[in-house]
Amino acid sequence: MPRFSQVLSLVVLAGSIIIALYAYMTLPAIVPTHLDGNFRPDGQGPKWTVFLVPLMQVFWIVFFQAISRVPSEWNTWYDPMRPEKTAAVKVRTQRIVGWSNALLAILCFGGEILVVSTSRMPLTK
Repeated sequence: MPRFSQVLSLVVLAGSIIIALYAYMTLPAIVPTHLDGNFRPDGQGPKWTVFLVPLMQVFWIVFFQAISRVPSEWNTWYDPMRPEKTAAVKVRTQRIVGWSNALLAILCFGGEILVVSTSRMPLTK
């Protein structure tokens, strides 16, 4: 994977963990865990649920790291390619996987901010 996308994913993960730790220390014991279509909380759970988003980010980072290391021969079973193109395809595949990882990390970070910002809202029944 490209180095910049790896670093970006890890920086965003660190930001999510910092936000989750701060939120965990300041939230009440029961927090909203689900939002309705109008972004009003309609479900509740324990405050440790703020750590689920960073946990998902760790899963996706590991998953994308594993995918980027899959041999290029596995990716071309349907269309065997000439050896001179294999290296270029591998680089392009790693680049796509790396940026997909970074984009997903940023989306999870946005989700973490949404979860923390709505955690103090009263529940609607």
